[in-house]
Amino acid sequence: MTPAERFFCADAARARGDAFTGTAPYGRVWVLIEYRRGWPADGFDGLDLEPGVKELVFSAARASRARVLLVRRPGRRRPHGSDRWAVLRHDESGALRQQWGSWRRDDDLAAITTALRSPGDRGGPPVVLVCAHGLHDACCAVRGRPVGRVLSKRWPDLVWESTHVGGDRFAANVVVVPDGVYYGGLDPASSITVMEEHLAGRIHAGHLRGYTTLHPPQQAAVAAVLG
Repeated sequence: MTPAERFFCADAARARGDAFTGTAPYGRVWVLIEYRRGWPADGFDGLDLEPGVKELVFSAARASRARVLLVRRPGRRRPHGSDRWAVLRHDESGALRQQWGSWRRDDDLAAITTALRSPGDRGGPPVVLVCAHGLHDACCAVRGRPVGRVLSKRWPDLVWESTHVGGDRFAANVVVVPDGVYYGGLDPASSITVMEEHLAGRIHAGHLRGYTTLHPPQQAAVAAVLG
């Protein structure tokens, strides 16, 4: 198959006019693990970590119904220094909470399990995740990485590339956590507009996939009101 003939699910979805309203996966808790090397196709599950630590983190995340994502800053990789981890939570009261740490050795990741059992700190700036997991789906790299680059130039402290967030055919996908808001069908220009509005407290209905604190019918209903 030549490059011109290569199939991209995001191109096909746009050509079909696939609707993405109400497609945000439900969830209130996210575990982010900075990993600057290449990402396996299955993300955290595929990492070559110390088995005991990996199972500890996985079990704690499952008990908290947390989603585990690998993250990294867009563009040039930092060659040295500790990586970071975070537990981000949108709790039942609507409070947005964060807890951050760092890791060098696999054993350091065990601190995530403690963070998952604590509420975390209120406030803090939102984290903007741009799915750029090309080994999972090429659309995420082709469409996601340009969006990650342009957003990181504007908001370098907020933006991270992430592993698979769901809905490859809606790439480029951006998730704002712990707010729990999914946006899809973005390109570099529209992503700037969407994030400007989001950070100003407004939701861009035209690219809204949904709120992760709501189930699909509720997400669709809210999108209809906003639209």
